[in-house]
Amino acid sequence: MKRILSVFSVVAAVLAMMCTASCDEATNYTKGYRDGIYKVWGHTVTPELEDTSYVVGDVSSYGLKNGDRALLRVKYFIDNVFGPSKAKWEVEKVYEVIEPRAITAGDDIAEGDYRSCILGLANLLYYGPAWAWDGLQNINIAYECDGTEPEFRMVAPQANGDTLCLSLVSRINSGDERYVKLLSFDLNSAYPLLGSEERNAISRYDSIYTKIKLRWYDPDEEAPVDADIIGGKLKNPFKD
Repeated sequence: MKRILSVFSVVAAVLAMMCTASCDEATNYTKGYRDGIYKVWGHTVTPELEDTSYVVGDVSSYGLKNGDRALLRVKYFIDNVFGPSKAKWEVEKVYEVIEPRAITAGDDIAEGDYRSCILGLANLLYYGPAWAWDGLQNINIAYECDGTEPEFRMVAPQANGDTLCLSLVSRINSGDERYVKLLSFDLNSAYPLLGSEERNAISRYDSIYTKIKLRWYDPDEEAPVDADIIGGKLKNPFKD
């Protein structure tokens, strides 16, 4: 496990961006922006891992609609007299609309298939490399390929007490181009794949943990390595 952590620490996230702010004395306000993942609802956006929503106006011109979860740049204008309570917010840029993927049983995978290695994990902004929130499992991975679109699946869910155990599998055409990609999976799609005893047991907890098994390439060992990582902790989406 310590080897995988050392590799993850050196993989830089392509999407890692910094927030900036500047003060305009002539208009007496501070302006800046905040890059992050936001949930769109009506004329508001709510930052990931937070409960406060911001009114940004009509976002349909950006191709956003109700319920979308997207990586955005949101610009703000804070009045230097009245403070954040009178701040104005607006969407400046849409990097990506993030569509959740379904978790599958994986029993359709032939022996030896989906055995590709990723390079490791990459930190995404202030979220880190993996986190669970609002019924979703997120994992930001780094990999190398020949430019063709790889296939990633989250499979074989099992419940062990208050922990949902998952496996990330990959089919990647080898190459020298390096990529970083955020994958999000709908945890609710794992529930019907669990056994009845597992469903009954895990649904009793207020919060649950997730654990992910994955396959990465160890450059020191020059061999594939299977490892487990903590996926996160979240409000139990399976609770009765």
